Amino acid sequence: MKAVEGSLNRLQTDRIDLYQAHRPDYNTDVLETITALNDLIRQGKILYYGTSVFTPSQLVEAQWIATTNHLIPPVVDQVPYSLLVRANERDVFAITQQYNLGVLSYGPLDGGWLSGNYRVGVPSPQAPARRPFPGASTSRHLSTGTNSWRPMPWAVSPNGMGSPSSSLLSPLP
Repeated sequence: MKAVEGSLNRLQTDRIDLYQAHRPDYNTDVLETITALNDLIRQGKILYYGTSVFTPSQLVEAQWIATTNHLIPPVVDQVPYSLLVRANERDVFAITQQYNLGVLSYGPLDGGWLSGNYRVGVPSPQAPARRPFPGASTSRHLSTGTNSWRPMPWAVSPNGMGSPSSSLLSPLP
């Protein structure tokens, strides 16, 4: 509650349209979290709330707990998603569709791997990447200097950018 008050003061506003509960809190009961978020809605401090990187079972649990306790459920889930990070297509998206949840994606350039900054035969940029290879979920950094990674042929063309044959990367007509 104090964090929301602080955000409202810093933003100089009286309401946050969408408040994201960032990552599951394993030390707090889900019902307690959802009840607190519903209290913020009733107080007019937030309009809607969402979850961030919940597993499919956590999404279902949040919906079930909210519904069975006559509370407002989350309306959106935030997930990593890019051409290289697509695991959510297998399970999370089916749950979001089933419960009519919106999806906010983050990392569309996958930590810079799809930005054109990393190219075959070209030294890595001075600023280290957040992940050592495309799609990795670790905080280890690339060493600067030479590239020690190998591009995936389906993701990178000779100029280091996405495959020109990919309809997702082709310019619109």
